[in-house]
Amino acid sequence: MNVTVILSASALVFSAFSLFFTVRSANRREVEKTRREMLTDAVATLIEESTSRNQTIIDWHNYDGTDLSNSLINILLKHERGMAYQVMRIRIVGSGDLYECAHSLHSIHSDSTTKIVRWELGNLQTLEPRMSQEKLKSVTESLISTFRRETKLH
Repeated sequence: MNVTVILSASALVFSAFSLFFTVRSANRREVEKTRREMLTDAVATLIEESTSRNQTIIDWHNYDGTDLSNSLINILLKHERGMAYQVMRIRIVGSGDLYECAHSLHSIHSDSTTKIVRWELGNLQTLEPRMSQEKLKSVTESLISTFRRETKLH
């Protein structure tokens, strides 16, 4: 009878530990899945905002390089604010290397915005808000490769 009680108690303890570790493992997987989904959304949206802002500048500059309307400035600023929001989302999720890449991409656009503001205030004679397309492409590719490495999506 003692052997049966001991075996039953051992089975109960083993079951409890198994349940604990199974739940703990499932929680880790769920947290990692959620983190990956958040990073995927933030990086994709950041690249979308960057591409849209860049294309807006290219379209405007190819059309007419002398007039920059308030509505166009507002569109450019909206894209930049959207990028800043995504960079903060990446930082919140806790990805250091990915944050640095995202911040670099946003900085290219931020510098362009600074030129626009300085031009509006009359501090610049001519406006050249375009960004280096090679640098923009390089930083975007670096962001994508860092994202793949970070999320193990090689």
